[in-house]
Amino acid sequence: MKKLLLLLATAALALGVNAQKPLETIKSGKNVLPLKNKVEKSAEKVASQTPVRTLTGDVISEQPEGTMVIYNRAGESIYYSSWFGYITSEQSGKAYAVFADDGETVYLKDPISSVQQDTWVKGTINSDGTQITIPIDQCIAWFEGFDSDSDYYNYGIKLAVGSTVINEEVDTAGEVSYYIDFVPANATEAVFSIGEDSTLTMLNTEGDMYAEFPNNYAATGLALVYDMADDCAPYYLDYDGAWAGYIDWNTVLTVRPPAHPAVPVNPTDLTWKDAGDESGNSRFGFTINLQDTEGGELEPEYVSYSIFTDDDQIFTFDVATYGAANESLTQDMTEIPYGFTDWDFYTSAVYFYRTNTGDNPLFTNRIGIQVYYTVNGVRNASDIVYWEIIPVVAATPADPMNLEWTDSGSEDGFSNLYFDIPADASGNPLDVDGNPMNPDHLTYSIFIDDDVIFTFDTDTYGYDLDEATTEIPYGFSGYDFYSHRVYFYRTNAVGYDTFFKTRIGMRLNYHVGEDVYSSSIVYWYLPTAVDEINTGKTIANVEYYNIAGQKVQQAKGLTIVRTTYTDGTTSTRKVVK
Repeated sequence: MKKLLLLLATAALALGVNAQKPLETIKSGKNVLPLKNKVEKSAEKVASQTPVRTLTGDVISEQPEGTMVIYNRAGESIYYSSWFGYITSEQSGKAYAVFADDGETVYLKDPISSVQQDTWVKGTINSDGTQITIPIDQCIAWFEGFDSDSDYYNYGIKLAVGSTVINEEVDTAGEVSYYIDFVPANATEAVFSIGEDSTLTMLNTEGDMYAEFPNNYAATGLALVYDMADDCAPYYLDYDGAWAGYIDWNTVLTVRPPAHPAVPVNPTDLTWKDAGDESGNSRFGFTINLQDTEGGELEPEYVSYSIFTDDDQIFTFDVATYGAANESLTQDMTEIPYGFTDWDFYTSAVYFYRTNTGDNPLFTNRIGIQVYYTVNGVRNASDIVYWEIIPVVAATPADPMNLEWTDSGSEDGFSNLYFDIPADASGNPLDVDGNPMNPDHLTYSIFIDDDVIFTFDTDTYGYDLDEATTEIPYGFSGYDFYSHRVYFYRTNAVGYDTFFKTRIGMRLNYHVGEDVYSSSIVYWYLPTAVDEINTGKTIANVEYYNIAGQKVQQAKGLTIVRTTYTDGTTSTRKVVK
């Protein structure tokens, strides 16, 4: 399933850990138009109505030439969240500057801490090397496209210097409301001092996010405002210069220690999900651990990776296939920078327009990933780690575990059966001997009472299913199906047609050609009167006996279960598995 598609990707919000007051205590004033992130969930690739992100004019989208310096960012900020309103937060993470070879020009990347656009603004170093000035009115992003509520529009987001002002309003009932407004300063530039240790400190700023409310929202610093063009904008951006809801103050950028060559640890958590067609939804998942083999931290800027298939064949992401959906991919690539994200690329997954079904499989046996770390021209690599297709051979699935029924008390579709299917670290189901099985050949079935198999019909489950079935594929997910849970539109509550009288269970089915190898049916039982009496007691030991009175390891067939509690009492019941 594809991740969220940002329809207005002007700010990638990272919720701070120091949120002060909720939305209802601070409202937008007349000089504020908070930048809102519109998101759309997309289960597969569809033609989106995404505004075209056109970086034009003064927007610098490519990293400038020069020497990059990486900083640790500190300071305070306000940002706007459509979920929570205005939030005060400590600045954190990294900041980047490129110093040009002329000794006078400097570029700062993403100058506002909570808005990550991967664009740059240009500044100048003074003659004695003690200050950097950043002219305001520089756009960090420009947008052109169509809005569902207006005609064609174009607008930008640009830098500004100013102050947030908190206004108080008392209604006739004596209720107090607070409004936040932005007042631009009579300034044309933001100024940073350069310390002896190369620390950059923003000047002429003030504020205290830990002050008593509402004063914690009053600040002076570097902000973002809207830049309109030709009076052509969506209805909610109706005038030029309105504050976008972001301001940083007390910003301090401290130089990070330089990166050194290191060998990255191997990637982990490899998964493959085949879409069964060439729609672009086949997904290769992985985790790139930003650590070296000595336990040190890797700088993400120097990390990249390549994908391999079968006999260490490197995969090429070609423009002909990937260019249309991924604006950032402008040439054929065999090596992807860590953090490169677009329609098909994420930090922990890549999507393919290939499948292993048909006459032209993406790979025959395996797909893998290798991680690189390149610093000062020195390149080190992890091993190529592969996800491999598991041969389909006869095997009996291990029994499902930890079944638990939750009854919603109605037929609303919220009654559910929770379960665990034994699997290895890569998510491959295990057989009774602990060996991985091919997940594409495993299903599960639900049973009630006297081993009556349950049918998932399309009248009830048509949102997920095209036809009625008694077997659900392992890993199948949808509206009512999840990896550890399945929902039912039935209940055992009084007044309804009873779903099951005593028990509900699950069986795993492993298909090998025309043969099916099944686990035991493992049941969850409705509590008995004895169970209810013993509720709240702590179990000390549980023992199982067969009908001959012999002690056995687990319940199978007709079994007597003897439970001993820490208070010395015991209970006994018969179960059938």
